[in-house]
Amino acid sequence: MENIDDSNFDLDIKDVKGLVDVLKVADYKDHKIYVMRFPLNVFAYFVYIDDNLYFAHIKIDPEEGIEKLTEEEIRRCTGITLAGGEATVDARLEVMALREFEEKPKIKDGKTK
Repeated sequence: MENIDDSNFDLDIKDVKGLVDVLKVADYKDHKIYVMRFPLNVFAYFVYIDDNLYFAHIKIDPEEGIEKLTEEEIRRCTGITLAGGEATVDARLEVMALREFEEKPKIKDGKTK
């Protein structure tokens, strides 16, 4: 990897503003689900399952004529987004369990098939 000369960057830490808010980090069935809010009211979850990163997002706009989401609306959007992450974990674990079950040797009349 190439070294980058950062001596020309005139950036003070006070000048850096985050664009993404981490709203919640939840433990669910031995997986961490990260719920985040991006600019323009885009809510997303990220979850790492069995060497794969899964994510989805939703966009929720405030009511017409209102500029910002209320704290209650943000809380509800966080819950909806987290539910999507939980459903993804459940679906992936179900698929993995089904594959494991199908790969087990079948026993019929005392013999392995």
